[in-house]
This record gives sequence, structure tokens and C-alpha cells, in this order.
Amino acid sequence: MKIGVSHCLLGVNCNFNGKDLLSRFVSELGEISDIELIPFCPEDSVFGSPRPNLRIVGGDGHDVLDGKARVIDEFGKDVTNQQI
Repeated sequence: MKIGVSHCLLGVNCNFNGKDLLSRFVSELGEISDIELIPFCPEDSVFGSPRPNLRIVGGDGHDVLDGKARVIDEFGKDVTNQQI
């Protein structure tokens, strides 16, 4: 079985703040012989890492997808399209 796992959960320093989110559960999962972990970073290719903090303004994630809210970085830059 192949399972996609974010790089940061595998201990790669690619979280928004340049650190990892190493998961003991994910590490142990990768030790099971029938499981292959496929590492990827959903944000690194778009934003790089570390990246500025992001916040949703005007609603929640559903509102962003509906075009009713925006995603703004800590410097005030609108990154809605990149986040989607």
C-alpha cells in the first residue's frame, strides 16, 4: 500500500517556519513492510520554506474556495490563488 505523507511529518524541515513536524506514528507506519510512504510537500513547491505565516480574512476555507474570503500573508500580500 502506498500512502502520501507530507515531508514535514517525516522529519524534513519544510514546515512554514522551516522546522519539521516529525510524527512518531507516521515513522512507525513506515516501518510496516506492506506500506510505502510517498513523501511530498504540498506547499513547498509554491511557497518555499520557510514561508510567511498565512491567515484567512473574511471567513473560512470554504469561503476562500467560494471567492468570499482571501488568504493574506503576514506582510499583507494576497496569496489566495497560490494557496488554492
